[in-house]
Amino acid sequence: MGNKIKNIFINKKMKLVLISLFFLLSGILINFPFSEIISLYTSKVLDNPSCPISYNKHNIYYFPPGISIKELLIPAICSQNNFSNLKLKQLNIKFNGPSFFPPGVRLGLYGKTNKSHFKIDSLFSFSSLKLRINNSSINALLINNLTGQNELLDGLFNIKALISLKNNKLSNGNFSATSKNLKVNSKMIMGFQIPMMKINTFKAIGKVVNSKLIKISNFTIGDSLSPVIIRLKGKINLNQNNIMSSILDLKGEIKFSENFLNQMAILKLMLNGKKKSNGFYSILLSGRISAPTPKIL
Repeated sequence: MGNKIKNIFINKKMKLVLISLFFLLSGILINFPFSEIISLYTSKVLDNPSCPISYNKHNIYYFPPGISIKELLIPAICSQNNFSNLKLKQLNIKFNGPSFFPPGVRLGLYGKTNKSHFKIDSLFSFSSLKLRINNSSINALLINNLTGQNELLDGLFNIKALISLKNNKLSNGNFSATSKNLKVNSKMIMGFQIPMMKINTFKAIGKVVNSKLIKISNFTIGDSLSPVIIRLKGKINLNQNNIMSSILDLKGEIKFSENFLNQMAILKLMLNGKKKSNGFYSILLSGRISAPTPKIL
């Protein structure tokens, strides 16, 4: 009997504690000026003279706190890597509540272009930032735009990532990017006129080990129906001041279809005498990301 009364007392006490916490958090969420803070920081970002971001209009919401920005244009001058202008049809930023461990603020970001959309959950905590990317589909046109490759790729990429940054630099995390409808358009690459290729399958899986190193466990381009199949793994020596200058160190194998080799007569001559196993040649990919150097071994 005594234990039963004791349990009833404990349950009532726990309910009172939970109710008190609920009203405390509700009071914080209702009375703390999150919208004003979001508006202040948004104004500072949008009015930065060194990065003149333009937009059509923006709306601020008070419950839940957030902001919606329409027709956002981020000019190339904002990037240290000389990327092209980035255009977003819509960008939503939503306050998702405080974080108690680690202490910080959680924000949700949703962006949309004509053919891409991304969802990012972020946690700001003092000098660190954690990003989780889920349910995000990036059209190759956006990648072409960001890398300045001028309509090199067509297709849709599905992106997943859990990344940590410290002092605005990558510190650790993992990521994956996949596609089932990748196409490479005809273009002059490294002195060769590459014909249009339906690659179909693309997969890149990697891990950010530290601020200077990314390990690639799986980098696959193409399938049995593709004119080219590439399978690589290795590492990327990261240059965080200029990502496109990061150094590749990837090894693996490559296979060409007979039809592709007939279209690329000079490549067929270069492969003459090279050893292959089950149709695959060994390959080493080095150099900068912006100018990779393949070598058939």
